[in-house]
Amino acid sequence: MKNKKKTNKQIYTMFVFMIVLGCVIGFILGVGGAFISDMYGGDILGGLHQIFRVVVPVVYILMMMVCYGYSFYHYFKAKRMVTNWDGIDEEVLDKAEEILGSSMIPNNIMQVCNFFFYSAMTYISEVVILDMESDIEKGLPMLAVAIGLFIFNIVVITVIQKLTIDLTKKINPEKNGNIFDKDFNKEWLASCDEAQKLMIYEAGYKAFQATQMACMVMWILALMGMMMFGIGIMPSVCVFVIWLTMTIAYCIACHKIEKRK
Repeated sequence: MKNKKKTNKQIYTMFVFMIVLGCVIGFILGVGGAFISDMYGGDILGGLHQIFRVVVPVVYILMMMVCYGYSFYHYFKAKRMVTNWDGIDEEVLDKAEEILGSSMIPNNIMQVCNFFFYSAMTYISEVVILDMESDIEKGLPMLAVAIGLFIFNIVVITVIQKLTIDLTKKINPEKNGNIFDKDFNKEWLASCDEAQKLMIYEAGYKAFQATQMACMVMWILALMGMMMFGIGIMPSVCVFVIWLTMTIAYCIACHKIEKRK
């Protein structure tokens, strides 16, 4: 079924809605900032820091429990289906493969979040190596916990990926690649059929579009932070590097594909 083409009225309405939504979000952030500033005697950054200290460890642990619980549950569910397969009903294997794909979603999300939460835990530990006036010893326990959780998550994430890939290869013997090999992604993609490659390419393009939008939002937030809170130019530089790298990589890839035709 073809997608229904949007009318100009619908497009303009959505455009106005996005502008109004941005204004509403800005208003909420402004009011929230004023509330926090009033609560902490005008020190909004200090107030956010105190809230951050409480929220980060709790959210970190909760995310680990939810993501890994979901991933392991669906992995073992898929494994039971493959183990008990009668060798005839192909729909069972298709369903098992679908469940395996579902199990990887929270694992992939946790892989990204693990890096952020490690930085967040290091931040609230207040350990600054080059600042001789900082109380490094006071923050070492929190820093040690951050390092321990970071390594633990790397191990669990890798284990889940390894188990999932191995079971997928059992369902599809034509699949190649070892997750510990630096060329795994290349070998895995080469072993996919045309339909799977098309799905990967389409998903990659949608990810590119979503990241473009995310970079725009992060640039706006970095600019606001620089002007309102004096956070400096570094956040904007980080957004710039990611945005430019993604754009150049996309353009080069498109050019190479075009030359193959």
